[in-house]
Amino acid sequence: NNAFSDCTSLTSVVIGDSVTSIGNYAFSDCTSLTSIEIPDSVTSIGNSAFYNCTSLTRVDYTGTIDQWAQIEFSGSYSNPLYYAENLYIDGELVTEAKLTTATKISNCAFSGCTSLTSIEIPDSVTSIGSHAFSSCTSLTSVEIPDSVTSIYISAFSGCTSLTSIEIPDSV
Repeated sequence: NNAFSDCTSLTSVVIGDSVTSIGNYAFSDCTSLTSIEIPDSVTSIGNSAFYNCTSLTRVDYTGTIDQWAQIEFSGSYSNPLYYAENLYIDGELVTEAKLTTATKISNCAFSGCTSLTSIEIPDSVTSIGSHAFSSCTSLTSVEIPDSVTSIYISAFSGCTSLTSIEIPDSV
């Protein structure tokens, strides 16, 4: 917790492969931080870990889109996408996310990801967490499979380009 908070000269971070969680307020108020690389070993990110990281423009993730979707984010400010708006996997900007093995989409998983235009949700997903796609302003349509039984609060809030969504009877 608070490991690098208020390090206002810190501009980039590469997190090591042995790290499994990022603590509460770990990088909060790192106002010069522009990029961060997160390994696939990270499964949880604590409360306000990236609060006020207003210069963030790039988040690189070494895992798959399915792994990213299942990271346990403690809230909007725990996800670096809140400020960065752009997620890169294998060096490629994520615009079309095709999930294949995920069983859930965690709270705030794609919150603020303005580069995301479409999401394909597989039958393995049973729930879509709160704020999962909030402020994904380029997201235009979503088809939710019958396997989904729960969609939590504000999952699609602020998706101003969303013109079509199919919600199955299972929800």
